Amino acid sequence: MGEAVELVSGQQNPDSTRDLARQLVERDLYASMGSDFHFPGSHAAPGSMSLIPRTAAPPIWQHPRLVHLREAAPGLLAVG
Repeated sequence: MGEAVELVSGQQNPDSTRDLARQLVERDLYASMGSDFHFPGSHAAPGSMSLIPRTAAPPIWQHPRLVHLREAAPGLLAVG
């Protein structure tokens, strides 16, 4: 079984995001976010997605098996 769900995918409704975050917490899942980047010049540039909101759902980069990645690039991963 997976350990994370894509919480943010594009410019979605904030109420939908909060509801999904609540469901992640209930199921003890981490939150991830899509980039929607397909190629240079596409409709969505890297970093143009909504940020993961501050909720009780922990972002995937806080997963114990991924902490070394966060430590290698401090400040790279933003939370809204």
